[in-house]
Amino acid sequence: MRSDADDSADQLLSEVGRDRDKRQRATLWPARLVSVLGVFAALSGVLGTASLVWGRVWMINGPDHPRELDSLPQLLQFEQPGDATMTVLDLPAWVRFLAAAPGLAQALMLAAAAFLLMRVLIEIADGRSFGAEVQRGLGRIGWLLVVGSFIVLALDVLALWRIEVEIWAFADAVRNDGGVTSTGIGTELPRILWLPLALGFVAFALRWAFKDGARLEKDAEGVI
Repeated sequence: MRSDADDSADQLLSEVGRDRDKRQRATLWPARLVSVLGVFAALSGVLGTASLVWGRVWMINGPDHPRELDSLPQLLQFEQPGDATMTVLDLPAWVRFLAAAPGLAQALMLAAAAFLLMRVLIEIADGRSFGAEVQRGLGRIGWLLVVGSFIVLALDVLALWRIEVEIWAFADAVRNDGGVTSTGIGTELPRILWLPLALGFVAFALRWAFKDGARLEKDAEGVI
């Protein structure tokens, strides 16, 4: 014959099981979505870099032609120096890679952050919300986004400087050959990733919140 204590225990276990199922549904699907977004971010960064280093526009119904110089992420507009025509292919391959490097770094940073966030969500889904792995994951996300944002900014500034050097060197070569030069350059402002930077500091704050939660959980276990 079952006692009231047995019924209460079964009810408690049933509620715990339902809570676990709800928690897993609420976290595993976002974890899968985050992993997919991370893969797309990495692929977009690699493909964008390859396209820029290649320096040509792929055409379906005709031959490929060189990309215009103002297709570089750092340039808004570019006025050709006199009768000469400068394209992306006139830049050395390493300069083209440098121009694509900020976008590639940003894509890889977001992909890595998505992977770390996925691991955090999986830990939460397994019932270890205040575990050490969650705290470490949030700390890593914070450092990745903050440091990565400054690296992207530094790469963008360096790329912009080098592109301008190459353009003025090309214009000087045209002038030395007797050509007329009237070069105009419109540049983008160096990219500052405000949102990832802010999210990095939010991750730091959440890490401390989860650390406090772990301490309270440990204190509660000691009381019980």
